[in-house]
Amino acid sequence: MSVVQGAMPTPLAETEGAYAMHGPDSVKWLTDQRPLGTKGSNGTDASTFAENGRVRFESYQENEKKVQKLFGVGEARAVAIRYCGAELGMSAARELDGDTVNVDDGAFSLIVGFAAGVAAPVGVYSSGAYSMMKPDVAHGSFVVVPEMHMCDLYLEIDGKKFEDGHVCCGDGTLSKQKAIESVSGLKIYDDNIVDLIKKSLKSGPPDGSKPWATVVSGESFKNTNHVHLPLLGKDAHKASTDLSVDFCHSLMCKFASAIGSVKPGEHTFKITVRPRGVVGDGEHVTEGLDMGMRQICERSNDINEFMESFPRIHVTDPNATGASATWKMTTTAAHTKAPGREAHEFATAWPAGEINKAVKIAMSLANIGKAGGAAAKYGCGKCAHIILVGHGIEKRTFGSDAADDFFQVFGLYKSKDGKPNSVGAQIEFGCKRETKKNGYPVRNPEWENVVIGREGITKESLTNAEIDAAIARDAHHLQAGDDDDSDSD
Repeated sequence: MSVVQGAMPTPLAETEGAYAMHGPDSVKWLTDQRPLGTKGSNGTDASTFAENGRVRFESYQENEKKVQKLFGVGEARAVAIRYCGAELGMSAARELDGDTVNVDDGAFSLIVGFAAGVAAPVGVYSSGAYSMMKPDVAHGSFVVVPEMHMCDLYLEIDGKKFEDGHVCCGDGTLSKQKAIESVSGLKIYDDNIVDLIKKSLKSGPPDGSKPWATVVSGESFKNTNHVHLPLLGKDAHKASTDLSVDFCHSLMCKFASAIGSVKPGEHTFKITVRPRGVVGDGEHVTEGLDMGMRQICERSNDINEFMESFPRIHVTDPNATGASATWKMTTTAAHTKAPGREAHEFATAWPAGEINKAVKIAMSLANIGKAGGAAAKYGCGKCAHIILVGHGIEKRTFGSDAADDFFQVFGLYKSKDGKPNSVGAQIEFGCKRETKKNGYPVRNPEWENVVIGREGITKESLTNAEIDAAIARDAHHLQAGDDDDSDSD
């Protein structure tokens, strides 16, 4: 759940909602001049964080700005659906609605832009609306924006609606129930939000609509104004981006299955994209507010009463402008095949004398610590293969007080049953040993496995057969490495 606050003339915006995301009431906040924020008892602006929600994408990364500029979204067009072939990018994306799409190269994905962000406003909270406020108590108001982890997709082919209601999360072989269970493994750090998502996925959208599929992601839909939806491609890992890695393989398998239900040839497709969000309780809803606003909510004690009457699940307006697109496309038998998945490429820039040494170190760490715990969590056996990343073992320094040796790898872990099509995992982790700490050299430094960045272990699915293919593919790298695989410098 996030909130949007703004500059504070008087009077403050009053309580309203709930309303559907990306509908007229939602996107009006792109231009609505009613003030938000906090107001002191003397009528002055008491907010120290006056962030204007109407321009909140100005400070975002370059891709966010490109969506606003290239996709033409705004208050008059809440959503825009564009598509890419083999070349993936904002500038390469073309308008989907009304086009005839050539998929001879086997690649097809959608980039969907949203004027008000993927998570759009659904209402306004204003202190004092539910209780008699004393004149000497400050007032405040903020726009309520759901936390975003789901996106409903509605598909038609030649007028036939596909209402499977499948949940796309993780591997494409998972049943709906297993896919819902896998939500617990996503990067969502609030158990109450996870429970709300799972309940919503089981029951479906609260408006009674029947999606073809619902894609679920840990962080891809948060703090962004676009989503990436891969539909066709030979390799799911290559087709995915950071915005689609959590559901890419499952969604591509689902689209291949839909194409397989019709005969090869030209068909008319229609897709509607409708994000679905969740709002937590009163304590959760105020987490993104500045201290002044949180204090107002605590003192007035009416935020809980507001939340009691406010829905927990919020869907996109079915009539949101630009949320649907129709196109023609000629399909073949090749498009009905589920995508493969290649393991990450083995780095070619490592010094020959370090390759075997690094692989041996990583293999000794792969089944313990964070990496080993992740493999066990996903039901995998011991690590079967190590893939090196980067250019060699880095000697990093952190000022004059600390230093370490570090390199990054992917470990491939097979499913325990050993069957070719059973799903194992590709897990990314780092190998590190501290060589200097608190200004002093470390005696007998030992290697440990560590997470990459601050988000935790990154995992992708691979079948046992795909892991075997990677082992065979990379054999020459190890053969080319120096015979000295000791751990000495």
